[in-house]
Amino acid sequence: MHELALSEEILTILTENSRRERFERIVQVTLEVGKLSGVEPESLRFCLDLVFRGTVADGARVVILEPPGEGWCFGCGASTDLPEIGASCLHCGGGPVDRMKGSEFRVLAMDVI
Repeated sequence: MHELALSEEILTILTENSRRERFERIVQVTLEVGKLSGVEPESLRFCLDLVFRGTVADGARVVILEPPGEGWCFGCGASTDLPEIGASCLHCGGGPVDRMKGSEFRVLAMDVI
């Protein structure tokens, strides 16, 4: 489960910001986890709950935004929705389709006190 390792990295980012900016507590963390990122949002949420315990982020609300996949078809030159990696173009049924959006994985914001 790579979500645990990702959760630990997120906590490192939050902790470093806490030290640098001198805030006491994180009350909300907003993450962007693209549909094509390979990260399971509910598993990530579970792991974050575990690694946040006893830290500056203990009890923080986790908001996960899930941008959809989008690609560009080499066959017809159209931008197309990409429901999964390796999917065919929804316009022409061909491809290959180059992934343009949906693989994002980042901390977007944190609300602190």
